[in-house]
Amino acid sequence: MKKIVKMFVALFAMLLIAGCLSVDIQTTAEYEPTVDIPKYNKASEVPYEYTVFGVCSVEGNYQDYSLDDLYRKALIEGEKHGADAILIKSIRVIPHGRSVEFNPTLNIIGATEGGNNLDWEEINKDFDGGYGSIRNRNIGTIPNYDRIIQAEFIKFTLDDNGEFVNKKNQKDIDGEVVK
Repeated sequence: MKKIVKMFVALFAMLLIAGCLSVDIQTTAEYEPTVDIPKYNKASEVPYEYTVFGVCSVEGNYQDYSLDDLYRKALIEGEKHGADAILIKSIRVIPHGRSVEFNPTLNIIGATEGGNNLDWEEINKDFDGGYGSIRNRNIGTIPNYDRIIQAEFIKFTLDDNGEFVNKKNQKDIDGEVVK
């Protein structure tokens, strides 16, 4: 009986570990924590001049976590690090077990396996084949996918009065003027 209980405890622990969100954060500065920060999906939506001081990557199992779950986690991490807002740079679905690289200076995300570029057509075939829907009538192993988002932590520029500076010719991370 003790062996069965230990086996269930071990299985439960493995399920807990497998169902966790993975977070990777890189910052160039730390600020006092903030609260109730907004999420922007495009640089053009940000109403103020800002600087990027960090990059956050949040990853979780496609079946266990919604996109909103990942957004919430990125917002919580942004608040912990003192961001005034987060700017979503990338949203992807990748096969579980693939490594993911994010190059904030090139503003791209890529998934690789064994050093080879991931073929996004491969993923599209899985989804077009009915993954996660009743269209899939094939019996067998269902591919396992992860959701991943990349966000930038941004700090709004303050004027001499301590108020946010409205955007004028704001440049994005690539040096392009955001309109």
